[in-house]
Amino acid sequence: MGQIGDGWAEDAHHYFRTPGKRMATAALFYDTGGRILIAKPVYRAEWLLPGGSVEENESPYAACVREVAEELGRELPVGRLLSIEYLPARTRSRPESVKMIFDGGILDDDTFTSLAPQPKEIAELRLLAAQKADPLLAPRIRSRVTAALLALKRGTTAYLEDGRVVVA
Repeated sequence: MGQIGDGWAEDAHHYFRTPGKRMATAALFYDTGGRILIAKPVYRAEWLLPGGSVEENESPYAACVREVAEELGRELPVGRLLSIEYLPARTRSRPESVKMIFDGGILDDDTFTSLAPQPKEIAELRLLAAQKADPLLAPRIRSRVTAALLALKRGTTAYLEDGRVVVA
């Protein structure tokens, strides 16, 4: 591999010219009553799930674990992938992206009260029934959360494209 004349150099040149995609991850935490954990960022009006952008040479799973620890002030286990969504480019400032939600698992009362949200990023945390959380969430996140909740219930993984479930 990588020897002169085997085509590797041509393939590598093509590979590195292809566009990269922006990736972000989040974790869906919930309690035994079915309420979900949502976070109010200081930098926007809508609420989100804990998570954030995947950094260069970082796996989506590692990014989710890191972002959860940074935003919630403590390390929490993160489980399987619940949903993945492809979003096409909207403008130059919003390139195409891939968004993932991992299973954060059950959040008991003691764990919830021990969370220490990072004040530079998170203004408030709430545990709310999904129906009550829905109007607070950013519109493009609602369908992703709904699909992740259904995938959690079914033991599957949901695939979405631009807000629409393609595979439930």
